Amino acid sequence: MKESKDDLNVTLLEWEPKYSVQNAEIDRQHQAWFALISGVHKALLNGAGKRILRTVLAETTQYTFRHFAHEEELMYEIDYPDRQQHILEHQQLAKRAREFADRFESGQNATTLE
Repeated sequence: MKESKDDLNVTLLEWEPKYSVQNAEIDRQHQAWFALISGVHKALLNGAGKRILRTVLAETTQYTFRHFAHEEELMYEIDYPDRQQHILEHQQLAKRAREFADRFESGQNATTLE
């Protein structure tokens, strides 16, 4: 299958109102996170150099961990009923992000699907 220039501009994640958690700050953070993840995806599709990808991945990972910490603080403050399950999901995503970054740094192929 031939890849067109338009294929390189595909957005992996696009914010939609259905993702809203009805908290303006968390929604804003989620929107920023979607944009960062899509930026990594576009960089990979466009064949960005390892140095650029390293920077974009580091920024995305740091933002993700800060967001998780902030969201978990809020869940404790409001006594969110599914807090433990949601924190577990954060931990699983954080583990996958670290594994992805480790594989990238070691030169192993890290696919955009991850």
